[in-house]
Amino acid sequence: MLTDLTIRNARSAEKPYKLTDAHGLYIEVRPTGSKLWRIRYRIDGKENLFALGEYPAKPISADESEADRAARLEQGIFTLLEAREARLKARALIKQGAHPARERKFANLRRRLENTQSFEAVAKNWMEEHGKEWSANYRYNIEQSFKKNVYPYLGTMNIGAIKPVHVLDVIDRIKGRSPTGAKVARMWLGGVFRFAILRLLIEDDPTYPLKGLIKLAKVKHHRPLDARHIGDFLKVIDRFDGWLPTRFACQLLWLTLVRKNELLNAEWAEFDLEQALWRIPGPRMKMREDHGVPLSRQAVAILRELQPMTGTHPFVFTSHMSHRQALGRVAIHNVFLRTGKALQFAERFTAHGIRSTFSTIANDAGVRPDVIERCLAHQERNATRRAYNRATLLVERKEVMQGWADLLDDFRQGKTEISLVPRQVACAEVRPSLD
Repeated sequence: MLTDLTIRNARSAEKPYKLTDAHGLYIEVRPTGSKLWRIRYRIDGKENLFALGEYPAKPISADESEADRAARLEQGIFTLLEAREARLKARALIKQGAHPARERKFANLRRRLENTQSFEAVAKNWMEEHGKEWSANYRYNIEQSFKKNVYPYLGTMNIGAIKPVHVLDVIDRIKGRSPTGAKVARMWLGGVFRFAILRLLIEDDPTYPLKGLIKLAKVKHHRPLDARHIGDFLKVIDRFDGWLPTRFACQLLWLTLVRKNELLNAEWAEFDLEQALWRIPGPRMKMREDHGVPLSRQAVAILRELQPMTGTHPFVFTSHMSHRQALGRVAIHNVFLRTGKALQFAERFTAHGIRSTFSTIANDAGVRPDVIERCLAHQERNATRRAYNRATLLVERKEVMQGWADLLDDFRQGKTEISLVPRQVACAEVRPSLD
């Protein structure tokens, strides 16, 4: 019978030699100095050899953690006692006519398969496959939500073992903080499970029984700002003395009517200031289509003023932390929040409310609905009309956007007459084909 002292003191020789324990277990000492565990056995009268692993090159610490021990055994490093335990398991397989080496291979295969079928692995495959259809911001939101709210509870579970009760536990945790977040998370979780069904990994979607579980309050649309208050609101923003790109971003939201995410991720390469046109690539747009924004003289002036500060970097509106990063959403939110508190009538007015404000004023001013909708990058459902509008509305939109910028200046000066006809010569002609 072997002892640890015998094994530890064994020295290498020119040729391999054996140190026998019992019941087929032995150590093979190689000329390199490595000491390998082997188990000799017979099945159907034929002799076979099972390469169990190796003996530790250094003594194992007495305070080795369970995790470290599991990792060591996974690497095939066995102490004498552990080798004897492995021999007992191997002999049990041999009695059933099973070869230990094949069983180990099957076990490793099952483990790898289970790892690739964990919820986290399947979710990441789902994101990888469908991520091309999403904006970068939408994918980031899913990744962060799963990382914070889902993976800690479902991440390591085999996706086939997840039941509605597991999903309900996750949803309830989110619901306590944000009912809307919980509803969206249930939708994203359903996407992962339906993806798994199509890959024949599971048969049922455990989110299905939870449909209708979360009741949300009636949606309150972004309220517009009354025309008589716009001037005061703009003047407070104009006096903002913080990070310059933040102030310019707030002003350009009013002048371009784009969504906040579309503005914050704007890059200088998208702007043609000579032609007074900003072309936003489809992947950043809500409707996934390129959108051309005619720029008023006021918008071009702001961009030219900002260009010396951030023009050598990709992003137009850079973070004060790093010019390599775009300005964060919270920066604009905070400016609008402070402005709203300073002007109590605008306390609940958000950045997205600019678009409703423009729509209200433009409709009252008699602007054609097609032009208004295209200024707001709203999608025309009819494909024929959509193609027609893309080709014909740019010139009209250019005039409306200039008229809107002039009207904002009028509001700043306290004027109350509303007209969206440009006060002066329109900005440089823009080729409609660029839209």
